[in-house]
Parts: sequence; C-alpha cells; structure tokens
Amino acid sequence: MGTVHCLGVPVSDLLQSSGITGPKRWWLVENRASFEQQARNLKDDVGLIWMPGRPSTAWMEAVSRLLEHLPIPAWISADADPAGVDIACSVGALWTRKGLQWEPYLMGLEQWQATTQYWPLNAHDRRLITALLDRAELPSSLRALCAAMLEEGRKAEQEAWI
Repeated sequence: MGTVHCLGVPVSDLLQSSGITGPKRWWLVENRASFEQQARNLKDDVGLIWMPGRPSTAWMEAVSRLLEHLPIPAWISADADPAGVDIACSVGALWTRKGLQWEPYLMGLEQWQATTQYWPLNAHDRRLITALLDRAELPSSLRALCAAMLEEGRKAEQEAWI
C-alpha cells in the first residue's frame, strides 16, 4: 500500500477482502481537499482513509471490515467544530469496540486557536457542544476544544491547517 498515494476502493470490494498489510496506523481525514493534500505527502507506515463527512452505514461497515484485517491504532482528523467532534467520536467508536486505540489528531485546541477562521456557532452547534460535553467518554483534548468553542462562540474547518 505504501506506493499508492491515493486509491479509492469500492465499499463492496472491501467487504469481500481477505487480507491487508502495510501501515502501522490509520489516519482518517474528513475534508476531501485535506485528504488529497495529505495523500501527496503520506509516510509509508500510515494508511490514509477519507471520511466523507458524516460516514454512511456502508462506510462504517467497510472500515469495520478493514479493521478485522488490519487492527491498528488510528488518528482521526475532522473539523474543529461540533459536528467534527461528533464525527470523530462516532468513527473512533469503531476502534473502541474492537479494543483498539484512536485519538483525535490535528483537530485540537492548538489548531483551533492558531487559525484565522472565525465561523460563529449557531443554536444547533451550541446544543451539540452541550451534548458532547455530557459524554463521559469524550477525549480530554476534544473536551477542551468544545469548552473553548462554547466560550468564544466560534468554530473552524480543518482545511485551514491540514
């Protein structure tokens, strides 16, 4: 897989696969432009997966199957906004259910604070942040991000830094 920089695999093919070797870590990137940028500079020991916004059931099944063949840790990169945090946690739950480690990557307080983007939170964002902060399993880095977004009333998108 290390020699292939950007490859699309149909979900149906992945569901029928019998084995995968190569990377030592999966990196899931939500934004397509960010995904394509990272694909050009990818290290051989990282397998890059595009998350198409809020992933479909078929996408989640395919990634679950992928983890059966290559159960390795993951970095998950989504927008530094309430929906991105929710997406990262939903996808990360696949790793958790399989007893694998995952962590938010390049979507924390540091990236959010450094960006020049200033997207105001709307009422839905505020409700979602409140619900996210109520989750005991919310990773501490995402908890800090949610608290800061709520306090400052803004969010950002990852293509500003990934």
